[in-house]
Amino acid sequence: MHVTCPSGLEGDVRSLTVAEQNALLDPRAARDGLVVDRLLAACWSATGEPGPYTLGADGRLSFGDVLVGDRLHALLRIRAETYGEEYRFGVECPRRGCGERFEWEVGLDELPVRRLADSDLAAFAAGNRIETSLPRSGCRAWFRLLVGKDERRLAELIRRAPDRQLSTVLAYRVVEVEGVPDAERAAFLRTLPAADADHLIAEFEERDLGVETSIEVRCTACGHTTEVDLPFEAALLFPRSARGAREKRRRVVEDLAPSSR
Repeated sequence: MHVTCPSGLEGDVRSLTVAEQNALLDPRAARDGLVVDRLLAACWSATGEPGPYTLGADGRLSFGDVLVGDRLHALLRIRAETYGEEYRFGVECPRRGCGERFEWEVGLDELPVRRLADSDLAAFAAGNRIETSLPRSGCRAWFRLLVGKDERRLAELIRRAPDRQLSTVLAYRVVEVEGVPDAERAAFLRTLPAADADHLIAEFEERDLGVETSIEVRCTACGHTTEVDLPFEAALLFPRSARGAREKRRRVVEDLAPSSR
């Protein structure tokens, strides 16, 4: 399957193999946080247009340096190439007094894609510094777009300080504030007016490229509609029918195997 990512990166992906599914299920491999990088590297079979990225001497991408929106887009295309575009997942109705569990289906190819603006593309290629202005503080600030290795690092920092999630995200993503020395930037961001913090979060969401994964679902029991984020659970790369078939094969093999007793 040929893929065009939101940044302009183009290439070909292939479907998952059993070996790659084994890696996804291996808890030891999952602990190092590199399973998705390895999966992308294995299933990204060729690069046609590198977009804002520099290929290695071997002509391959380093997916740790690829924007998270491109990574997600490529991952969803790999899933579609492996199992098709339809993705079914479970939802629990949030309406008080209902709580119905039901299944919802979405076409992965129908999810809107946010492209990277030309100005942001140029800024990323020139050092990954996106400029904005803080409305309450009245100064400029520059922040980074997240790549794969940033996503892992930021997740680790948040795990270490779960009570300071907002300040952790701001301190990690904001790389410069006009008139504020680098050594004082973290302290400045901790005392940032709420209006400026809201502005930065909105800018992050506005400027980050990728696949729009917020979708509207309707309860099959009470008809209540709500917006949910597409769940990235085992079913994404292991559809229920495929998981059921593997479990059935496993039971057949166990039944046929000689008894160890």
